[in-house]
Amino acid sequence: GLLLFYFKLRKSNKTISENNNKLRELDETKTRFFTNVSHELRTPLTLISGPLEQLLENDSSLSSKSRSYAKLSLINAKKLHGRVNEILDLGKLEAGKLSLDRSSIHLAPFISRQVHAFDSLIIMRNVTLNFNSSVADDYGVATDTNKLEKIVNNLLSNAVKYAPNNSTIT
Repeated sequence: GLLLFYFKLRKSNKTISENNNKLRELDETKTRFFTNVSHELRTPLTLISGPLEQLLENDSSLSSKSRSYAKLSLINAKKLHGRVNEILDLGKLEAGKLSLDRSSIHLAPFISRQVHAFDSLIIMRNVTLNFNSSVADDYGVATDTNKLEKIVNNLLSNAVKYAPNNSTIT
């Protein structure tokens, strides 16, 4: 009975080992896929951002509304570019080499800018988004701004997405 148990255990361990190898290969394939797609997305994003930057810098005939929309489009194109870079960081994360990039920011103005980036979405969703802060505008914090921006954007995106029409988010 012990001999039979031993052979079944060896066979089971071999199967587990083979499955682990297959999963590792699939994970590596997934990472390569995301890396390749991310590289392919960077060029069109650059081709979108460049003309918007030139338009904002060189065209003084833009109405304030058009200028505002162009700025918002540029901000969102840069955010998308940042998300593409995060996908490229997946390899670093899996290798355990992803680190925090700390810098000092003024917290309230930083969050206020994130809130205003959602202006077009809140108009489309017919909701009101209010940002009230008891923190002084010059209050600074040391943080990884890219990661904090992602967290705030996810919170705001979910709040706007799941808010009922004609409601107020504070």
